[in-house]
Amino acid sequence: MTRLDATSEPYALTKDEGRRTWSLGGLFTWKAEGHQTQDTAEVFEIRGRIGVGSPIHTHARQIECFYILEGELTYLLGEKEVRAAPGAFVLVPPKTRHALVVESEEARFLSFVFPAGLVKFFDEVGKPAEGATFPPLNLPMPDPAALETAARRSDQTILGPPLRPRRVR
Repeated sequence: MTRLDATSEPYALTKDEGRRTWSLGGLFTWKAEGHQTQDTAEVFEIRGRIGVGSPIHTHARQIECFYILEGELTYLLGEKEVRAAPGAFVLVPPKTRHALVVESEEARFLSFVFPAGLVKFFDEVGKPAEGATFPPLNLPMPDPAALETAARRSDQTILGPPLRPRRVR
């Protein structure tokens, strides 16, 4: 995919097209980035194995939405946990304490972010993917200080460690 900007022609991507990043143990495929949407939105697909997820955190200004395509996840939304299977939709308003974890062997889900602003976080704590595959199991996770620094730069606050899948809690 060539880099587009907000004045570019419309485009369409196939299932596996988009810029790829290995971040937080998952494969992120960017379908639309802020520079393509006048910073109004970002859309990306996440693929992860069991245990892949996010630390407990908040966003100062972003609304984050998720749509589950394959597999099962658990979301922490405020103080409650919600299971999400294919077809489920989750909306997280700004300033809401939340996290997610993949519960099935593998999962694939979409994230929609309004306004744009999270791509820089995932790029900073990750690295360009070397293909449309899961990251290598020996790829190190960012240390907590680096994670917190990157989060602050993208108006996020880390509140706690990642969730653990139910079968290993």
